[in-house]
Amino acid sequence: MRSATRLMHTLFPFTRWLSRYPMRWLPNDLMAGITLGFIVLPQSIAFSLIAGVPMSYGIYAAIIPPIIAGLYGVSSHLVTGPTNASSIVILSVTAPLLASGGHGFEIVLMLAVMVGIIQIVLGAFRMGFMMDFISQSVVIGFTAGAGFLIGVKQLKYAFGAPIDDKGPFYETFINLGFAWQDFNPYTLALTGGTMLAIFILDRITKKIPSPLIALSLAIAATYFFHLQDHGVITVGEFAANLPRFHIPPMSWELMQELVVPAFALALLGLMASTSITKSISIQSKQTLNNNKEIISQGMANIGSGFFGGMPVAGSFSLSTSAWKFNAKSSLVSVFMGFGMMMVIKGFAVVLPYLPLAAISGMLYMVIPRMVKWADIKLNILATRSDAATLIVTLLATLFLPLEFAIYVGVLLSVVLHLAKTSQPQITPSLPVKAGLRMQPDVDDTPCPQMGIIKLEGSLFFGSADYIKNYIHLYLNNHPHMQNLLLRIHGLEVLDASGVMILKEVHERLKVRGGSLAISGCSRIHLETLANAGLVHLIGSDYIRRSTFHAVNSLMDDFSRTRCHACPHKHFKECRALKKEGLQQLESDYHEQNDE
Repeated sequence: MRSATRLMHTLFPFTRWLSRYPMRWLPNDLMAGITLGFIVLPQSIAFSLIAGVPMSYGIYAAIIPPIIAGLYGVSSHLVTGPTNASSIVILSVTAPLLASGGHGFEIVLMLAVMVGIIQIVLGAFRMGFMMDFISQSVVIGFTAGAGFLIGVKQLKYAFGAPIDDKGPFYETFINLGFAWQDFNPYTLALTGGTMLAIFILDRITKKIPSPLIALSLAIAATYFFHLQDHGVITVGEFAANLPRFHIPPMSWELMQELVVPAFALALLGLMASTSITKSISIQSKQTLNNNKEIISQGMANIGSGFFGGMPVAGSFSLSTSAWKFNAKSSLVSVFMGFGMMMVIKGFAVVLPYLPLAAISGMLYMVIPRMVKWADIKLNILATRSDAATLIVTLLATLFLPLEFAIYVGVLLSVVLHLAKTSQPQITPSLPVKAGLRMQPDVDDTPCPQMGIIKLEGSLFFGSADYIKNYIHLYLNNHPHMQNLLLRIHGLEVLDASGVMILKEVHERLKVRGGSLAISGCSRIHLETLANAGLVHLIGSDYIRRSTFHAVNSLMDDFSRTRCHACPHKHFKECRALKKEGLQQLESDYHEQNDE
């Protein structure tokens, strides 16, 4: 019985928290989920238009994936579905393949499955920490660039003119200027009217799905005024079928073509989901598990591919809406998926009359939210690396294939992070007065027999050469110094390259007749040093938790006569050492005279 229960919890982990679900939360989650179902319908249609795929691909991506992510996810407020940024990447990836004529739209389903597999593998191998190395500057820069490109791609629908938008964005603007005589006034009126309706409705109240109402008005205008006869393009016939399980056609050749963009989409989805969960968890105080969330996102993408949907990710607009609607748990995503089923059944008759211009108008009201000027200003003014990451990612998004733009941003973010950690803070230290705590040795007057260096940051392959060069220069400036104490209380990372540097420093000091000592060694770092054999090489007496004991271990080997001749009294032990040095000199003097 216990083994069966354990198997049940392993395969269906949501059964654990569902059994403890407070029923008083149900009305909040149910109402919020149904409301989100109305909100996500126009969004999913718009994202299908952005991605250049049939409308059902976006709609189905808003049904099955949220249910899967809601049941298997960790965050109580992350809502999964099709998004702006992923849609424009899907268009960039699939458009060349579709234009070649060798593939159908089902490559989008294959892409979703591959994205899901990649995310599950990353989560299974606990690679969630990778998201911590990708700065918010990447997400902000890419989202802003994607928003601009989405706006450019919508120009032909907004103006109702045959504009070639397959080239760079600046060519689209040029083509728009040449096509001004073909602008359709009815299309322009629908675009502007939809934007105005959303603007007014949002000013009246935030509790109603203003995009859905605005699109409904556009549908009514198209139907009653027969705007299709005036050149207004609509979404066309739509079969209100619920998603069915279907295995997309797969081939090794197609997988090879899609693996690079699939990995880019997987990273983009994880970046978006991680940033959303972090921002909401600050308010909700929920503790998160990135790896489990990554796996749930992967399962949602696989489910999307097998049920006729495009790749999905955490949606900022849906997640923040769920939070504002006072949703209490991830069941809101489940209710949204079922609510979406009811909505498409109810709107199936009128959806064919939905004008593309109205969708464009809705998107033009959403795009400004993607370009977060306050965040852009903050990142540009914060640090040079943040500014460089944001600007380079933004430019790469505008001028490079989008899947490569993601890699550029991520790579630059990691490189700049490594550049920061490759130059840790190294501070020569001394007590201000004998017996007091260590302070920076600003005058460079160390003990002639023992230097003390405080090391903060990371001692790993990226910083090894920098630290080695600093220590060797320090020893060169003090050629008679025999011992060196490294204080590593603030050391975060220590790897094999770092251990090799420590071994090299110890061997140089050994030639001088002294030793290397280490203080502030944590349990993890001590284990690393022991595994590498450095504890045995240096001696356990010279690797201590406290600086005081490490200093005493080195002082046991001090030359007392040098202490007597030393003009400094940095340590409280100096007085006794100088006295011992004087006694040794007197003893040597008497021995010489007796001879």
